[in-house]
Amino acid sequence: MKKTVFFLVTAFFSLINYSQSSNEEVEKRVHSKIDSTQSQNLVLAQSFEVNASLDAC
Repeated sequence: MKKTVFFLVTAFFSLINYSQSSNEEVEKRVHSKIDSTQSQNLVLAQSFEVNASLDAC
């Protein structure tokens, strides 16, 4: 009985550890670039990718 409980607890924590690990590459939805072509100051331009239509309200 103790071996079965130990096995189940070990398997449970192993599955939690496996599910928490992220090996897949995360896509970047925020793109940033620094531009100084139009002015003497540095300008940070950011664009965002959203996976929803704009009229989804």
